[in-house]
Amino acid sequence: MPTCKDCFYHREIGNEIAVACHRYPPAITKVEEGRITSNFPLINNETWCGEYRTGAISEQNVSVRTVRKESRK
Repeated sequence: MPTCKDCFYHREIGNEIAVACHRYPPAITKVEEGRITSNFPLINNETWCGEYRTGAISEQNVSVRTVRKESRK
């Protein structure tokens, strides 16, 4: 079964047990004295989820999203 350590969205964090998941934007984890801290979730690299993706996102998909984003303005 594919795991998070093999997913396109994972990023190494210098740890053999966990990876950072970059599937969605980082979540705000702390707000204090006008300073906001945000982080991507840390995931055990042996787990899995339904968002798993292999390889790079195709240029065609990126173009479609860019057009949709521009049409909202």
